[in-house]
Amino acid sequence: VGQTEIVHLLLHERGCRRDLLNRYDLTAYEEAFSDEIRQLFHRPSGSRNRFCDESERAGSAFKVTTKMGEDGIFEDDYGSFGYDKWLVGYETSEEIELIKSKVAGEKGLAQTSVARTLYRKLLGGWSDQDVREQLNSAIDKHVTVAHSQYEKCMSLAAQAFTKEQPEPLLRLYTLETPFYGALANDTLPLATPLFKSLDKLQCRYYQGVSFRGLRMTNANLHAYKWAWKNKGAILTRTFSSTSLDQRVAEMFLGPRTDERWCVLMIFHFKQKCDTAINLGRLSAELPCMSEYEHEEEVLLLPWTLFTVSQIEKESDKIIIHLQNIPVDMSLWSGVNLIHERYKRVGLGQPIDQIGTDNLDNASFWNRMRFFFYMYTNVIKECVSDSQ
Repeated sequence: VGQTEIVHLLLHERGCRRDLLNRYDLTAYEEAFSDEIRQLFHRPSGSRNRFCDESERAGSAFKVTTKMGEDGIFEDDYGSFGYDKWLVGYETSEEIELIKSKVAGEKGLAQTSVARTLYRKLLGGWSDQDVREQLNSAIDKHVTVAHSQYEKCMSLAAQAFTKEQPEPLLRLYTLETPFYGALANDTLPLATPLFKSLDKLQCRYYQGVSFRGLRMTNANLHAYKWAWKNKGAILTRTFSSTSLDQRVAEMFLGPRTDERWCVLMIFHFKQKCDTAINLGRLSAELPCMSEYEHEEEVLLLPWTLFTVSQIEKESDKIIIHLQNIPVDMSLWSGVNLIHERYKRVGLGQPIDQIGTDNLDNASFWNRMRFFFYMYTNVIKECVSDSQ
């Protein structure tokens, strides 16, 4: 058995760790002595390219919503979007501010222990055990025991919860397993534990430019053109892999056809973004979090907000520029989300007393009434449980 076969066995059948450094602070990939060996560290040929989507999968990256109805609910406007159900479009400044508030609230819910406990007391679920079981169940369902990477997946999940660190979850995402594909349909098993520990990834918040390739039909492109024309905002709804290296994004675009355009998406982050995570090696103390370090991945999490700032047409492709809209975590917005969901499931008195769909629109005294209810019935337990 030659050296090439041994390296292949260690990487693809034994799941050998790739992030360990030698005494020169180099990884095995960096020390590979030939292109043949280095190629073994790449994703297997025939695997799905994460940085270049076909139009069928392009829709999973963004979610559709259009104008706000009189009842405050976003409604589909097929006259504007056709049937492109994959982009969330927010046209007016009020809509954009509302979705920013919702994103800030989701972050507030995930990252604040008291808010999580309050949510659990009022609506159920979301305990640490619930989150862990949800992730393990997803791995069991989609990876299965027979898969060569199953034990590595379960080990990374266990490390994340035992050490209360998010880095193993990032590596879990990059593994070449069916778990990655399943996240397109259900992000919660991975998104929930990641959002809970986003503050521990501050050193990896990304600022700069990253790239992603897509192949789109004219119908797919219509939604982006709408967002550009109307100065609207769009929202990611799943995990999206982007790369610091434009060549990685363009590698599998291929030639343009009559049915599909080759599209290069360029994501601009003018300031550090907490939902754009640099998985690359930043220092000896901050090693690469991806199994495939040559991809130079910047991972976009769900609920990342952008505007379409420019669309350019070249002879062989279309270039779409997206500008990130920063959104900070807000505990107050998180409490407002709890209020909305509590009302929606019809669980009780404080909603009837307030008489409004949104705490932001409530009077000062009605806000105080709601908080007094929560304090007397829930907050004492929340504080006790979170200590």
